[in-house]
Amino acid sequence: MACGTHPNWQRAQFKKGCMSGAAQHNYVPTGLERLSKDGYLERKVTDDHPVPARRWVGVHRPVGSR
Repeated sequence: MACGTHPNWQRAQFKKGCMSGAAQHNYVPTGLERLSKDGYLERKVTDDHPVPARRWVGVHRPVGSR
């Protein structure tokens, strides 16, 4: 069946701004700090970056380079 031909196809699509399931359970707000696997303290600085590793910045880095 092609995309968009079923009568309920729109109801099953992801909605912009809505979070459900595992994404809602795993969400961490911006500004939260965590310990990395190497023992460094990291702070979440954004939700929008396409590369998940860049969402977290080491707290030891100077403020101007974040």
